[in-house]
Amino acid sequence: MRPYIFYLFTFTLPSAIFLTGISTALSGWLRGKGISLIILLAFFLVSWYYLPLLQHGLFDYQATRLPNLFSDITGHAALTPYLLHRLFFLITGIATVILAIGFEKRLPHHVRDNTHSRMAGTGTLFLALLVATNFFYHFKNIDTIREHYRATQLKHDQVTPVQVKKHEITVKQEKNQLFVQSLLRLENPTESRVEEIKLYLNPGLKITHVTNRHGQAIPYQREHQVIRFEQSLAPGDSITLALEYQGIIDERICYLDIPPPDYWDSQLYASPLHTGKHYAYVSDDYTLLTPESIWYPVILPPVNLRSPYLSGKHFTRFHLNVIQRHNKTIITQGTPRLSGDTTRFDIGHALPAISLCIGDYEKRSIVVDSVLMELYTFKNHFHLANLFEEMTDEELHTCLREQKEYFENHYNLRYPFKRFVLTETPVSFASNDRQWADTHEHVQPEIIMFPEKWITLRKLAPKHVRKLIATHKQSRNTLGIKDYISDGDIYLKMYFTRIALQNFSTSFTSRNLLIPFLPSSQREYSINKQNIRGLFNAFTNYWQSSKYPIVNKVIFTFESQNNIQDINFEGNIKWYLAHHYLSSHSFRDAINNQALSRDIFDEILRLKTGDLLNHVTLKTTGKNFLHFIRTYKNKFPFQALSFDSFIHEVKQEYDIELASILPSWYDSSRIPSYIIKDIHIFQIETDDDNCYKVCFKIQNTSDTDGIISLTTNGKEQKKYYLIPAYSYWSIREKYQEKTHTVSIHTPLSQNIPSGYLQSFNSIINTTRDTSSGMFQLSPRDFLPNSDEIIVDNEDPGFRIVEPIKSLKLNYFTKEFQNPVFKSISTQPYTKDIFPNHWTKFIHSSYFGTTIKSIVCKKAGKGDHHVSWTAHLPKTGQYEIFILTLYFQSPDRNIYEQFYTLKNQNIEENITITTSKEYPTQEWISIGTYHLNEGEITLILNDKGTHPHQIISADAVKWKYIKNKNGSSYE
Repeated sequence: MRPYIFYLFTFTLPSAIFLTGISTALSGWLRGKGISLIILLAFFLVSWYYLPLLQHGLFDYQATRLPNLFSDITGHAALTPYLLHRLFFLITGIATVILAIGFEKRLPHHVRDNTHSRMAGTGTLFLALLVATNFFYHFKNIDTIREHYRATQLKHDQVTPVQVKKHEITVKQEKNQLFVQSLLRLENPTESRVEEIKLYLNPGLKITHVTNRHGQAIPYQREHQVIRFEQSLAPGDSITLALEYQGIIDERICYLDIPPPDYWDSQLYASPLHTGKHYAYVSDDYTLLTPESIWYPVILPPVNLRSPYLSGKHFTRFHLNVIQRHNKTIITQGTPRLSGDTTRFDIGHALPAISLCIGDYEKRSIVVDSVLMELYTFKNHFHLANLFEEMTDEELHTCLREQKEYFENHYNLRYPFKRFVLTETPVSFASNDRQWADTHEHVQPEIIMFPEKWITLRKLAPKHVRKLIATHKQSRNTLGIKDYISDGDIYLKMYFTRIALQNFSTSFTSRNLLIPFLPSSQREYSINKQNIRGLFNAFTNYWQSSKYPIVNKVIFTFESQNNIQDINFEGNIKWYLAHHYLSSHSFRDAINNQALSRDIFDEILRLKTGDLLNHVTLKTTGKNFLHFIRTYKNKFPFQALSFDSFIHEVKQEYDIELASILPSWYDSSRIPSYIIKDIHIFQIETDDDNCYKVCFKIQNTSDTDGIISLTTNGKEQKKYYLIPAYSYWSIREKYQEKTHTVSIHTPLSQNIPSGYLQSFNSIINTTRDTSSGMFQLSPRDFLPNSDEIIVDNEDPGFRIVEPIKSLKLNYFTKEFQNPVFKSISTQPYTKDIFPNHWTKFIHSSYFGTTIKSIVCKKAGKGDHHVSWTAHLPKTGQYEIFILTLYFQSPDRNIYEQFYTLKNQNIEENITITTSKEYPTQEWISIGTYHLNEGEITLILNDKGTHPHQIISADAVKWKYIKNKNGSSYE
């Protein structure tokens, strides 16, 4: 009940007083109710759409974007700025009420005037301004300090090439203060002397003593989070440092790579809720420290600000001692051992980092296949306890073992730890998304942290879960199916299915609840910050390479995503933008370009990962190579891996020269382009009636080597081919199984789409040629027919003309938001995807060389048109063909398109009837004409015969006709 009283006096009351004051003040000042209402309406509209985004919502009386949630454990998420904000509107409301009194007219001959009211109102407004200034500088100071921390880290961005081999940490907490001792053993693994040691530590923790193993004080210099020791280390030498430090954790050091808008954005997906953001907690009630807060000294900062993909990992043997006077639960990595008031945690192997959590928890545990599974929830927070009452220990054990085996089979990896811990955290605990990271701060070695009461996992919230389970049982009972599955079993399967997802869809009420005319829900895909995959491969190894720092992420991507090579174009604008970027930039450029959006870079990463794997699969399969990687990693568990050594192993195993492939893969700023034609399937005339051959011709028109693949609808394995720059080939492959579909994939190329798919209804061609492989051709095999002139919609001779008024109108409509292209399948017919202006569509069945596209629009009044212009080399008879596609509604099968042919002084209108009789991929003759040498133009307007008719334009062909003697018609 107390939070509702809090909201009444801090949210509702200030808003009500503010709205009352501003409306009465405007009415009294302007004297006209109509003008006052217009100004108020304009203010409300601005408040709904613009003010929430201005200065952290300072001028938004609704506090739309301010965190305003209570945690049962840590209280209000951001109390100080929230109270300042509400106080500002409360005082402003009071000031405007006073001013409204001052603006009212007195009775005639009244002795008193309104001067005092106006002065009082003005003074109160000045007080409100002071409160607003404090609110503004609350955020401004944090941003300023974060910029100082960023500048310090960039100033000292040269990381010391030493490693922490062993680290023993002793922690004692008193209220919000930490008292810590660290004993570190540092080693120099390089072949050169290190003249300086550099450590990073949270700037809120003040160092009191630094000594060596002999107790001698060691001088140091500190600038915010950076600590420098003038200690030299010879190659292979080591040193022991003992540090004592104490203080309050400064959360402002966290996520220095995240820009301010994302750093402050605490909105829960598309909902109106703002949970606030905290990256660490230290108090008597609750403590949570993750590596991001740098709560113990480290060699590597959480992120390399200059080159995030150089943010590496070191593996250290940690020992943690926690001294506490209160009887609270301690959650961290390792096995606990209690001695007096100290709990010691020993970890049997090295880890890249550790975390610490202390709070009032209820613990539940069970051992499954030698893995200790533990669940920690805050006291009185286990709202799903009744779901597990029906489950016996044996049933729970069986269910958890099935889930463990499922994940191990799904990821093809053994669970690497001896513990699996699920722990509840306050609702405001946050972790920002980093495209270079393998996981989030919600996932730590052995531990997954889930939000308080599942508030950010709406479908797993207790109330929602009970409803789903009840619906599930009711459905099964209705069907007469006896249900042997307990409620707990259903819930566990739901939970583990949920945490296995990399992304998940979310649907919430619109951001602003006071706008009734907005859609009631918004669906989007959000990144799952509790993805369990990180436990399997994010903390066991790290691939190190000074030349290719992205390699760890590349291998992680390969291991994480199935069919990484099968990246076919499906109308995704991100796919196009990634290809466009790589056509003029290298992978190195993309890594260092922090202006690239997350989505575009993810697509670039997937494309480059698939491209590297394509080089490997020229000599082995992707499945075999994945097995080789995992076997190699298992040889060196819980340690960094040398990529140079791995390159040598690949050479020994597969005779693949990665050392010669990687430089161009990493630094090339060009991608290949291909022309593919003459795709055929033959039945080979041999004693074996089930022998078939797929043939096609391919030309690499670029100065860059490329790799393509060939797949059929049979069970045969995908085949890969290296197509050198400026080369011409005939590719022939024999198959034992009959096939009707040929798919040629051209990944990471300028070809749009990146795949050619051709189907054959029947195989009518036969051959006695049994040859198979790649056969080089002559450039003459790719020359165009000398008697034909073809103008495609991608050629310079194609032009689109639309009225200016239409362009201006379409600019403000949804259909104009993606002017580059769209992707479409010709069936089923859906007229809604076609816009009212000429739009490019992409599909492998369309005509084209590098880009296979078509332009379409809904039928109009004839004022929109396209034209194909060519130059005829000589006068004579020409047959004109058009390539158009049937996109019409199934309720009618006859439509007309209207053309105009212009050749010098000749102008002729042509009407073409399009129907289902015309196949999709065949040229349609529109007649034979005597044409003069010079320019010729064919114009198609958007006039149609039906309101829902689709006008399409692809290519036009002029074919010169000779007589039977071989001479031309004159």
